[in-house]
Amino acid sequence: MKILQVNELVKKQLRESGISKLMKSLESCEWVVLEEIDNRIVGVAGIGGLFHVSGIQIIPEFQGKGIGKKLQSTVIEESKRRGYSFITMFNDPRNKPSANLH
Repeated sequence: MKILQVNELVKKQLRESGISKLMKSLESCEWVVLEEIDNRIVGVAGIGGLFHVSGIQIIPEFQGKGIGKKLQSTVIEESKRRGYSFITMFNDPRNKPSANLH
């Protein structure tokens, strides 16, 4: 896993991986956690905004393999390290995998 400040290079990587098409808001995060398999971005979680909103997206063929749980744990630990007092998330209750993760 990599923890990266979001800049133009990271945004380009997110776009080229195709994950930005699944969740465009990742590009507006302050920082992200990337999970790569064979140099391919397969999952991203990030934090951004005044209310430290968390977002997680996994490439469909890699969902259900524990990547989301690893990303979420890393986001929480990095948020603690950065001194955040809270993080928030929004979830569509129809998105069962996300509801189960959170």
